[in-house]
Amino acid sequence: MRRVTFAFAVVWLVAACSAVVPVTPSPTINPDVPSTAGPAVRPLASPSRAASPSASPTSAPTVATSAPPPATPVDDAGTFGADGLWAVSGGRLFLSTDRGQTWTSSRLAADVAPGSAEGYALSSVAVLDAAHAWTASPGPGSTVPYRGQGPGIDHLHVIVRRTTDGGATWKAAAIAGDWGGTQPVLAFADPRHGFLLLSGLRFGPGSVVFATDDGGATFRRAGGAERLGSVFGATDAETVWAGNEGDAGPVARPILDVSRDGGRTWVDAGLPELVGDVFVNDIAAGVPVFSGQDGAFAVIAASTDTPTDVRFYRTADGGRTWELAATSPMASDGTVAASVIDVTHFVVVGPGTGLEQVSDDGGQSWQVSPTDGLDIALGLRFWDPAAGIALAPTSGPPGLETIATTSDGGETWLPVALPAG
Repeated sequence: MRRVTFAFAVVWLVAACSAVVPVTPSPTINPDVPSTAGPAVRPLASPSRAASPSASPTSAPTVATSAPPPATPVDDAGTFGADGLWAVSGGRLFLSTDRGQTWTSSRLAADVAPGSAEGYALSSVAVLDAAHAWTASPGPGSTVPYRGQGPGIDHLHVIVRRTTDGGATWKAAAIAGDWGGTQPVLAFADPRHGFLLLSGLRFGPGSVVFATDDGGATFRRAGGAERLGSVFGATDAETVWAGNEGDAGPVARPILDVSRDGGRTWVDAGLPELVGDVFVNDIAAGVPVFSGQDGAFAVIAASTDTPTDVRFYRTADGGRTWELAATSPMASDGTVAASVIDVTHFVVVGPGTGLEQVSDDGGQSWQVSPTDGLDIALGLRFWDPAAGIALAPTSGPPGLETIATTSDGGETWLPVALPAG
């Protein structure tokens, strides 16, 4: 689940041309050999240390039978099936197809580490289903530790790995060029069509978007925009969304941009009252959720409103036009998490209050209820009005979180048990 209320790495973007960039496996990687395990990781928003990739056999999938290891689960649960859930912890990718009841696991390459003690986060993980997943991480020649200062100081050579068997084996491809000053973010619409955003950091040269139509075996340089956010998702092979995730710069970026030509050109999504909004603390709570042409989208507004409120938008034409559907009455000066289930069901969890607000009529009315087992949510997503997941803080070091699930609409929450490794 994507963290939606913290400050993130600063991002600048510039327009990019549509020249084709061939992608070939790195000479130091055997693309047909499973990858090795890496260090314990933290969410993508945390700093990261780059490491050189290597390869060795992976262990057989395991089933969760023990308590979670003391590491950070990371899950965005955006497209992983009706009941899918995934996490990254301890250098392993964990997959569940039954909402966290049982798990399989596979090793990730050592350089796939969405966070550690130094530098910027340089890894991205995208999971489409139980078979298909991708990672983007620094390859040979990348600067360690990486500070995102641009090619003159830092160097970044991106390796994209893909699996079609749930992580049992991985194949690798290298994005040609030195992309120092950027950070990779992946999004896939289906097993063949996906996108890689090289998101410009504070002192970097800008950003570009790459596209693939062969499952990640090759990528072509598609385009870009002056500024894009790193909340990144694809509705289909041509429609891509980039939302503001907030940053510590601050850097002015549109709260939500959309491309309808496969990443080549980008425009402001046109959210009422937020057209042209570039406030750093107005944050996209995930990418828009669609059922056919009907869709909804949530914004955590912290810069334009004091205290913070949550706005829900809806569309009936695939996101070409939007209307403000509702504003949550749970205003806050702290961490707020929001989830869009569909165009009529919205959920908000407040900061440290142990309270949840739910609407089942598109925001016309709200029901307030206590949340047993969850006081603060750093991220939130519901599969349906009854079942959902939350990324919750722990008592450990900053950046370490755990996943909790609910089956009664958020009244009670239980921690997810990952395999011990």
